[in-house]
Amino acid sequence: MLPLLLIALLAGAPPALAGPPVHLEGTAFGQPFEIDALGTPPESVRQTLDGALAEIRTVERLTDPDRADGGLKPLNDAAGQGAQTVSPELLALLQRGQSFCVWTEGAFGPLGGDLLRAWGVSSNTPAIAPPSPERLLQATAAAGCDRLGIDVQKSQAALLPGSVLDFSGFAAGEAVDRAVEALKRNGAAAG
Repeated sequence: MLPLLLIALLAGAPPALAGPPVHLEGTAFGQPFEIDALGTPPESVRQTLDGALAEIRTVERLTDPDRADGGLKPLNDAAGQGAQTVSPELLALLQRGQSFCVWTEGAFGPLGGDLLRAWGVSSNTPAIAPPSPERLLQATAAAGCDRLGIDVQKSQAALLPGSVLDFSGFAAGEAVDRAVEALKRNGAAAG
């Protein structure tokens, strides 16, 4: 099961639970998930679960490379064409992914889309044979952290030619983080 079962204390001290546990099950990123919220005030149960689900759906939309309304497809399609205006939600995700790339010294980041495609990981058609060394060299060169430019002030991002954003390694974790924040905002004591 995708690690979207949220089991984290959301507040500092153990709270007095305001209501019975509430539970939501669904599917995201092609995998089942569960959310249990504890201590949710009875008057905000629906808002609490809806808020967490909305965050999961937002990350799902933002990180889907085939959805024009998510932001990745237009940004990937515009690689090498200069800065593109992106939504604040996507901008935050790009910043987080790029910081992780820098933190891991380029070992893992959101710019590995072409490398994943070379291996058949990010497509519906798995690779029949390993990619050639030349193909791997080309894909690796397109995955460097410096291939994504972000201008926070202008809410713009730019990809260098040949680079492809792919958040498949980040999407579920981002969804969990955002769902937890939504639970907190909407009054859940624990989830």
